Amino acid sequence: MKLWLFRRTLPLSLLAASALGVAGACGPAEQPTPTATPARIPTPTAVVAPTPTSAPVVAVATPTPTRTPTPTPVGVQIKRGGTLRFRIEGDVRNMDSLLSTAGGEQAVMTILYENPVRSTRDLGLEPWLAKSWEVSTDGKALTLRLQTGVKFHDGTPFNAAALKFHFDRALDPKVGSIQAPLLQQVEAAEVVDDSTLRLRLKNPDATVLGVLADRGGMISSPTAVRATAKEEYTRRPVGSGIFKIKDRVSDSHITYERFPSYWQQGLPYLDQVTARIISDPSVATAAFRSGGIENFVVPQATDLPVLEKTQGVNLSGLPWPGFWYFAVNPTVKPFGDPRVRKAISMAIDRNALMQVAYGGRATPLYGPIPPAFGWAYDPAFKKYDYNLAEAKRLLAEAGYPNGFTVSPVVWFGGAERKSVIEAIAAMLGQVGIKLDLLLVQSAVASKGYLVDWQYPAYYSGVGPRPELHVIMAEHFHPDSPKTVGGPAIVPAGLREALDKAAQTYDSKERGALYRKAQDIIVEDMMRIFLYSQTEYEATWAYVKGYTSHPSALRNFAQTWLDR
Repeated sequence: MKLWLFRRTLPLSLLAASALGVAGACGPAEQPTPTATPARIPTPTAVVAPTPTSAPVVAVATPTPTRTPTPTPVGVQIKRGGTLRFRIEGDVRNMDSLLSTAGGEQAVMTILYENPVRSTRDLGLEPWLAKSWEVSTDGKALTLRLQTGVKFHDGTPFNAAALKFHFDRALDPKVGSIQAPLLQQVEAAEVVDDSTLRLRLKNPDATVLGVLADRGGMISSPTAVRATAKEEYTRRPVGSGIFKIKDRVSDSHITYERFPSYWQQGLPYLDQVTARIISDPSVATAAFRSGGIENFVVPQATDLPVLEKTQGVNLSGLPWPGFWYFAVNPTVKPFGDPRVRKAISMAIDRNALMQVAYGGRATPLYGPIPPAFGWAYDPAFKKYDYNLAEAKRLLAEAGYPNGFTVSPVVWFGGAERKSVIEAIAAMLGQVGIKLDLLLVQSAVASKGYLVDWQYPAYYSGVGPRPELHVIMAEHFHPDSPKTVGGPAIVPAGLREALDKAAQTYDSKERGALYRKAQDIIVEDMMRIFLYSQTEYEATWAYVKGYTSHPSALRNFAQTWLDR
């Protein structure tokens, strides 16, 4: 067994800053830029509308870097063919990149879609379908120079017109794109020529490239979108990725087959990839150990010691660029009172929770900035930490000396999450708060709480996201539909801090702005932040040419089976 633990050192927020004034440098992995990748924001509402900065952004061209993620050792004979199987937690409801909301949909979409830019393992950016880009001197135009010879799975070309269609569709209110809020600074997409697209921006925006590295940049075939009914397209979308959908059976699997016209000649090596839907974490681990799947994200910390001792298993650990939280709806009594929200935070022993959730392989969290974003993270930030006596005092002061019942508290997932939410319920029970737990599907939970505001409480996670701004803007900006309660509940100063951060290219200044926003968020207790884990991925050693990625990118292009 091999165990690798990777730490990220190059945040996206460094990419443009280090490139300012440089007209011909190394690839983006070596010149980090402040960008933000999109999140899962549910309705087309403007989110983050920063005001123009006084200092213009200096134009910078980014050349295509060499892309050799997993070089094959000299003398090794690659074996083509075969099927690789990996686990996903639940059925996938929506694979349209502009409409998808559930976190579990990310992994299955990265196989069939590609983006203009792609996030790296260290949270930087690299060119992909866009081989280079250039920002104008006033920061209000972004020019993308595209790869040529790229085709979608239906045989139609990827070009500037196809990319313009993507932006037009993303911003069309009739479409209802989930990504629209993070693309609201895009005023227009203009075709310069067949391989060049220019984005006109309303204001300088340091987040656009990062948006394009996530769901907001997963490009669909315009022909397929126009020709396919909306509901059908959510099940069988058409991208330009290394594999295309062969078949799918609800609650069972999705099988992808090799795309023979993939633009990187000779790739992929595999014939097929199958995503097996295995909800129960114990069943998933058993399936891996018996050879039923070759790869999975280890769902339970209790399984790690066994896997670490299993010969032929490679484990890689990555700090997760996201966090888990317990949310209460401020539009529902008694959660409109910040004293009640703070009492809940102070009734939760996060250190004890870590042992339940990840066997101690996680970091207690008191705000929305996880350790993965080291340039902004403050390990000393521990506002409203565990203090039962103070929690009881706050509840009594708010008029609830004997506590109250919350019904329902929605959550999703298998046994690994059940133990956490039950531990939270037990902790809150010590101050008289009783939770009526309701297990629902991920998409139902997220829509019901974050979009419809119908549930009083919700246990969930945010991430993985390779750019901090997306996490912050998605859930806390007053214009975001995921800010439960709307603009009226957003505390003073938060909009200004987030908007300014969106345009700030210097990582030190940007980190300070996010820490300021974090302080405002936590002082109002907009969410009860719990922890951010190290996420482990297990792969059998005979799987070659595959490396894990923090933002659920399943890059099987150079993967092959040595058996």
